[in-house]
Amino acid sequence: MGDGKISDNIITIMSKNVFRFSEYWYSNYIVKSLTKKAEDRTIYIEKYRGPIVSTITNGIKAIDSKRIDADSYLKMGRDHFYLGLSLVEMEKNQVLMEQAIFDFLQIEKNQNNAAITDKEINEYLLEFRQLNNTVTPLIIEGYLEAAKESKSER
Repeated sequence: MGDGKISDNIITIMSKNVFRFSEYWYSNYIVKSLTKKAEDRTIYIEKYRGPIVSTITNGIKAIDSKRIDADSYLKMGRDHFYLGLSLVEMEKNQVLMEQAIFDFLQIEKNQNNAAITDKEINEYLLEFRQLNNTVTPLIIEGYLEAAKESKSER
């Protein structure tokens, strides 16, 4: 990840609002992107909220501390497999999360008068992209491990 220090204001906003952001991302992005098959599975929707909060919390911690908890991202990949997501859906959700972060921070800035600038938002998103580039192989590894275990259990 980058050498620059991300705005403490953005870290604070995201940390204090992790549940609110999770609901925003889920309601405005995930629900709208679910396949018809997934939409029909109420349990999928109920179980997806927990991993959303974990995903966001892990990302905030990693961006703030510049440290990655590899086990958390392996577990995330496993969770995505057991939730029935495809690898394509996982990748799509990463892109959706980036857009949701941007939109959420713009709302915080414009409607809630958060003391952040567009430059800080863009720097945070750059850090987020760099984090994704680092953790995506771990998420995929966890996903593939779960898929392999699932096949061997049959």
